[in-house]
Amino acid sequence: FPFKLTFCLTFWCNYRCQTCNIWKMKPRDELRLDEIQRFFQRSPGFLWVDLTGGEVTLRKDFPEICEAVIDNCPDLPLLHFPTNGYLTDKVVDAVRAVTTRRSRRRGPEKLIVTVSTDGDEAMNDAIRGIEGGWRRQLETFRALRAMPGVDVVLGMTLSAANVDHFPDAFAAARREVPDLRA
Repeated sequence: FPFKLTFCLTFWCNYRCQTCNIWKMKPRDELRLDEIQRFFQRSPGFLWVDLTGGEVTLRKDFPEICEAVIDNCPDLPLLHFPTNGYLTDKVVDAVRAVTTRRSRRRGPEKLIVTVSTDGDEAMNDAIRGIEGGWRRQLETFRALRAMPGVDVVLGMTLSAANVDHFPDAFAAARREVPDLRA
């Protein structure tokens, strides 16, 4: 049985990144919640589930999808999902709902959320196509970091536009989050 599943939940995305074309795709034929629940009921053996998209928290049923994973994969050590971090309140509310459900059950040992970036403020916002995004991503990172039971990672998507920019991006993030470490 495969031990890891990367499951694309949606093509909906509120960014217009140069490095990703998912936002250009029209969401269609997305699995409904009942179909996702049925899939995990029939496939309980995963050890690592990575829920991805687009922006997964744009699905109104995202916490219920996480619940389907947690409820049906009893030996799951790791549940992970990335977020673009732009919609801080929506992301925090979704993670809070997942951690609440997780605490009521024998859930995964680790819930990891990656807040994705593309560089320092100027580069990130240029690549992502939305001014002010980097600030909101860091706000989301800090808010999630304050939540018990959540491991949060600040990730950087490398592309031809920013491949040599990591040291500057890390330095900029560290000025905002002084205890950040590589």
